[in-house]
Amino acid sequence: MVSMRLDSISLELFDCLDDRDNEDCGVFRNETKTDPVTGDITCLLCSLIVGTEQEDTDASAGGADEDDTADEDYIDSGDENINTDREDIDTEWDASKKKLEAEKEALRNLAILLIDTGNDAAILLGSRINEEFEAVMTTHNILVDRNFYGPRMYKKKMMLCSSLIHFITQEKYTLDKTVVELVGEKTNQVRPIILEGMRKLAGLEDGPIQSWMKIHGQSANVPVEIVNQAIDFFREAEPKMVVADDELKALAWLLLTCRTLEHKLTMKTLQTISGRSRQSIGRVVKAYSRYFGDSND
Repeated sequence: MVSMRLDSISLELFDCLDDRDNEDCGVFRNETKTDPVTGDITCLLCSLIVGTEQEDTDASAGGADEDDTADEDYIDSGDENINTDREDIDTEWDASKKKLEAEKEALRNLAILLIDTGNDAAILLGSRINEEFEAVMTTHNILVDRNFYGPRMYKKKMMLCSSLIHFITQEKYTLDKTVVELVGEKTNQVRPIILEGMRKLAGLEDGPIQSWMKIHGQSANVPVEIVNQAIDFFREAEPKMVVADDELKALAWLLLTCRTLEHKLTMKTLQTISGRSRQSIGRVVKAYSRYFGDSND
């Protein structure tokens, strides 16, 4: 007999992990699918793993034959520890294998989802995932081994982040807000995960602003020497607090540094590689201009 369990929580106590009302939640609408390999139950509306399918082992369903239990009371003390250790190793290996297969399946589903959107940029990313599947999984496994992802990160979002981290670092892929949103994620949530993942992958110890300068400097083909000068000057200047996120601060500071050193870097280039608006970048440029003796934005 097979029974459905939602993380051992009854429906009466279940809260939608995507913060949807009950009538809009796939669990309550019975719109879920079960992975035949891992037993994970996935909501078809938000793609979250909401529980697992497990087999009941109720003895009342038939119980075991006497012959099957005849040797259960006999224990050879010499082999007890060996057998226990072996069982622990087998159990751990099985769990790791199931987890890996589930993540591979999530990556395949992500590629299908991207291609099915019909959007050119999304189709391209989905196709690249299929073409570089093993390479993306290698990047993902490195991040997992370094304990990057938390236990509550659901698989679709996790594999999207791993894919983007891979292609940004390996192919200078530009994060596309539209693509992220087409698969049901929010750019303002995905972007900081990508940044931290890139830092984790590269072993960078810099703060987020300095890391963003390196990331976008590379994407904009700014010489490493200029990027390093921008970082050094930022540390020396210790600019006062500006109401903006770390990425915008990095973009503005990098632009002003390039202007000062007469290296061509345009606002349009920064918009293209970051997906941030001219207005947002320009506001921070104006705030930082006084550190460069520049009143232009």
